[in-house]
Amino acid sequence: MTPPLLSASDPSSVERLGERIADIAAGIHAATYQLLVLLYEFDERKGWNNGFLSCAHWLSWRTSINPGAAREKVRVARALPQLPLLSGALQRGEISYAKVRALTRIATPATEERLLTVAYHGTAAQVERLVRAWRRCDRLEDERKQLHRSVTSYVDEDGMVILRARLTPEQGAVVQKALEAASDHLYRESRQASPADNLLEEVSAAQRRADALALIAESGLSCDASVVEAGLRTRTIPARLRRSLVTRDGHCTFPGCEARRCDAHHVVHWADGGPTVLDNLVLLCRRHHTLVHDGDIGIEWSESGETIFRRPGGRKIERVPPLAWSGVCAAPESVGGRSLRRWDGTPFNVGYAIDVLHPRANPAHG
Repeated sequence: MTPPLLSASDPSSVERLGERIADIAAGIHAATYQLLVLLYEFDERKGWNNGFLSCAHWLSWRTSINPGAAREKVRVARALPQLPLLSGALQRGEISYAKVRALTRIATPATEERLLTVAYHGTAAQVERLVRAWRRCDRLEDERKQLHRSVTSYVDEDGMVILRARLTPEQGAVVQKALEAASDHLYRESRQASPADNLLEEVSAAQRRADALALIAESGLSCDASVVEAGLRTRTIPARLRRSLVTRDGHCTFPGCEARRCDAHHVVHWADGGPTVLDNLVLLCRRHHTLVHDGDIGIEWSESGETIFRRPGGRKIERVPPLAWSGVCAAPESVGGRSLRRWDGTPFNVGYAIDVLHPRANPAHG
């Protein structure tokens, strides 16, 4: 470790050392805000969509952090634009990333002002307790809705089948989207069959939705899970060779990808004379397999027998990219230890906090 910043013989040096630690901590919080802002823009511009499954996969690969921590950073980065008060507090180094990470799980534009007060005056542990209790209240409400979901059907006197459904909001959204997509498909088919408007059969929106529901049902009974995309067919891999390949690679060999449901890919394609042997095979998940076949990613063997992935321009994709600090400080000069808001010692009653803050417990705050 580096030598102490201050003299050990100075009686006030320990206190100043503590303030220096607080200054750096506040700077880290503010710098984290800058990281999240850049990460949000990178995600919006799909900068990761060049072989990686998601922005979190890219972040884990590029910055050498745990995949779970990477997913949380991307989640928080996506949430902050809708929460300007929490964003501002983190930007000024007033609250920690740990508090923001917790509060973005429950905060909305309508509740963030009250929740920010908790972040200012409570500890990170107290904020986590509040969030857990808050989400428990939400789960209880969701479970109540789950208990009331139902679908009933019966045959009317004229032989028509009557359906009635009560779905959760999530289920309803999926069904509505499927009905809209199937309705659009049927409409396009009818237009292609009879381009002239005067030749089209008069079909109401309700009738088209009925046809769409039948189409969805027919599609689900006829689904063939054995269908393989054209262009991805490879020579059959014997079971014993497949086991050896899985034992060697374990998961997709693309840098940063840990998917375990994979295809066996011939590095030298078998159509070009590549043999179906272990030394010519690698595991690739379906996404990266597709990118390789489409030419968006190149793959080759190194002299040491390791796989090398390249961008279309030839640039190598590093398995573990090097990290180096540029020396540029991301925190504003005004941020310091005195920016941090701290717990004032008031006892924390999580039940009372939920009763006061949660919209379902206090309709006045809804």
